[in-house]
Amino acid sequence: MAHRFDHHIRLDANGAPLAKGPVDPKEEAIFRIWVWVSQEGSGAAARGSMDWGNSPVSPEWNCATTVFQDSPPFKKGPALGMAVAWVKKGNGKEYFGWWDEKVVIV
Repeated sequence: MAHRFDHHIRLDANGAPLAKGPVDPKEEAIFRIWVWVSQEGSGAAARGSMDWGNSPVSPEWNCATTVFQDSPPFKKGPALGMAVAWVKKGNGKEYFGWWDEKVVIV
């Protein structure tokens, strides 16, 4: 599993992260993704999900998020991205993949 976030994540007009990352089209396709982004320094947190149904996404996934109701705003700087994805490998096997990694809000 080679899932990951793009290192730099931008904010939308409402201040919520626009999460995205690459998918290796030769190895797998993503049908659905659930994403969380949090920022320790600011205390900001957001979540989102995207469902591509029977048309899995490749070579890049993207997922708009919504800032939690009582969350402070995100600031430029380090954050943590976490995700769970429903994936289909090139051999037809389906599974749920989970990953997290450091990202930078720009």
